[in-house]
Amino acid sequence: MAKKLAHILVLLAAGLAGSRPAHAVAPPEAEPRPLGERPLELPSTLRDGPYELSWSVDLPIFLGSAALWSTMFVLRDGEVRRTCPCSGDDLPGFERIALGRSSAADTVSDVMVGAALAAPLLLDALDVSRSGASWQGYWEDMVVVAEALLANGAINEVVKTAASRPRPRIHDLPAGAGLSNADDYTSFYSAHTSNTFAVGMAYAFTYAHRHPDDPMRWAVYGGAVAVGAGVGALRVAAGAHFPSDVIVGGLAGAAIGTIVPWLHLRSPATNLAVAPTEGGALVAISGQL
Repeated sequence: MAKKLAHILVLLAAGLAGSRPAHAVAPPEAEPRPLGERPLELPSTLRDGPYELSWSVDLPIFLGSAALWSTMFVLRDGEVRRTCPCSGDDLPGFERIALGRSSAADTVSDVMVGAALAAPLLLDALDVSRSGASWQGYWEDMVVVAEALLANGAINEVVKTAASRPRPRIHDLPAGAGLSNADDYTSFYSAHTSNTFAVGMAYAFTYAHRHPDDPMRWAVYGGAVAVGAGVGALRVAAGAHFPSDVIVGGLAGAAIGTIVPWLHLRSPATNLAVAPTEGGALVAISGQL
């Protein structure tokens, strides 16, 4: 699979000066070809999109991830280990900043996650419309982003249930004070943070490979990281997760959001173009490495 786009140019010129008869008339100079007609440049926008799908592989992964995620969510109540009452004094110092609860931060984080998950639908559509790219490529982009989200969600749900870590907000509560809710034992690691990073990085990766020569691609990556970090900070302020939960969530989501699209990049293609020149020929080989 391709990791980066490279141009390999091989220039072959056959000089005729030494082999021409003395009375030979030199051919007229070739007029320069307009920039848009030159065969040596690859387009900055990949018209058909950067991905190729194999439904014999992608469909089982897509459906399997969705099934695992939903199944583990349904079974969570009977699988988590309820270990509280628990004391905040037993926590490492840096984790204690999450003790307490802010309902406002909780609400804002939910809104940010919803917006972050929906954003690629709109942003990629605007990009495809503006650049004149293929709408089939748009739907391929969305399948890849959705596959990254589902894979991340399924893995996260398995880990959360297995870890059964109490959330910060239920530390230092007395026995019997609402300590039986299964969701309160799914602190590690943060789904909000990992899902935001997974979708954000998947879209940023998509944009970067649609526009491999656009400096704005780094701003898109930066925006994805900033939004994910903001969601993580709000989850800590809400008392929903410890700092370590959101750090691991961000790393896991970013990794899955990069690996899944990378695995779908189009196979390397090699193109050969030949253009006549005065006294020889210009050969261009372009492709992916």
